[in-house]
Amino acid sequence: MLNSQQFSGLVQFGRARYGPMNDISNLQASVRDDIYGDLRSFTMWPIGSRFRPDFAISRLDLATALS
Repeated sequence: MLNSQQFSGLVQFGRARYGPMNDISNLQASVRDDIYGDLRSFTMWPIGSRFRPDFAISRLDLATALS
């Protein structure tokens, strides 16, 4: 038989709002979702109002961003 217990706690919700990024509107929806996920996790960030998806990076820069 299970005994019920009272429990009280705190639930917090966060909400992210993104400014418009002028250069991702032509990308596929799944790619845009990946970009927004990277922004939420602070893995990547835009430069001003542009994400610049066509910028090339070095392997060192990529490894640094992912570590």
